[in-house]
Amino acid sequence: MVARAVAALLLAGEAVWPQPAKPATASLSAADRSSLMAARDAVWRAWFAGDTVQLRRLLPARTLALESGDSVWQTRREQIVAAAADYHARGGRLVELTFPRVEIQVLGDVVVLYSTFRMDTERSGKRSVARGTAVEVFQREGRVWLNPSWYLDFSP
Repeated sequence: MVARAVAALLLAGEAVWPQPAKPATASLSAADRSSLMAARDAVWRAWFAGDTVQLRRLLPARTLALESGDSVWQTRREQIVAAAADYHARGGRLVELTFPRVEIQVLGDVVVLYSTFRMDTERSGKRSVARGTAVEVFQREGRVWLNPSWYLDFSP
């Protein structure tokens, strides 16, 4: 009798306190994954090259970009484009960029990339290495992947 009562309570509890839903994820075709990774690479390389034309193609007007420790968020494409042009104009360049680990979450036409990264840069003849984690959001519009948001967390 007690066992049945406990079982009934547990079943009732399941109805009252349902388990969290698993994220609705799907997978990308090989072609979609390839075009997504190419778009991601294009955004990073365009930023370091100061390629304002390419950045304006790949970033929506209301792009939001954050980095660990930022007190001011870059909340518009033009702020990001200006920062990229300034970095490049001051002699900054990308030497190498790798993503040792990448996880992909597909939510319809929106994809979230969770990654670790390493970038080697050079400025005025001085090389620097930065590592960290990235969360990047991409949205497919037609056949093009746009990058409306990202967060970079640099390791000490």
